[in-house]
Amino acid sequence: MATVCERCLLTDGSAQELALEVFLERVSSCQGCPLREGSDASPAVLSLLARLREAGRAMRKAGQRVRKLEADVHEMEEAAQRTEERITTLSQIQKAASREADDLLRAKAAQLEEKEQALLAMSTPVIHVWEGVLAVPLIGTIDEERASTLGQRLLRAVVESRCPRVIVDLTGVLDLDANTARHLLRIEAAARLLGAHLLLCGMKPHVTKALAGFIAEHDPGRNLLTAQTLRDALRRCGVRGG
Repeated sequence: MATVCERCLLTDGSAQELALEVFLERVSSCQGCPLREGSDASPAVLSLLARLREAGRAMRKAGQRVRKLEADVHEMEEAAQRTEERITTLSQIQKAASREADDLLRAKAAQLEEKEQALLAMSTPVIHVWEGVLAVPLIGTIDEERASTLGQRLLRAVVESRCPRVIVDLTGVLDLDANTARHLLRIEAAARLLGAHLLLCGMKPHVTKALAGFIAEHDPGRNLLTAQTLRDALRRCGVRGG
């Protein structure tokens, strides 16, 4: 019968400091140990060795799971980095597209504004019809914006041309509300301050009534130069012929 080694790992307290894998390898290399083989084998030792082996297997499985988890975490980190790079790229594309769309909208808004100004200019033409005579034929509804544009263009034309007479032809005006009447009176007053006389012509009966009512209510005693037709207005301004 084999005897126990002089320095048996199963009885040596210093063996506790060994790593589990090293301890099991050392014990497995010890052949004929009476403490774990034969009829004299110690149940406690056998149980301990079995538990150690089971713990070793569990640790190896845990190590495999840890390595797999580490690989999964690494893969997730790489995927997260790729996703972050895609998000950054998409954000840059979105910002660039947003800037491009803003620039396009601003350009279109500027074009629309230019077209609106051009339409307003076309709808409120100031024509130098004769020496010293300006004519402004108005058609349709005169809203506040159009009336403001008319005043600016007309007064600027009076200053630039130094014409003393201005004919405002209302033949094509469909209606005249209080705001439009107020603007016309302001334009007439401003023209007089610049040395020009404003003459209204071509007013329909309901337009004449509306204008007269506004003057009676807000500026009684106000005298306006008027004519029935554009031809009458031109003759009053000294235009002959035709």
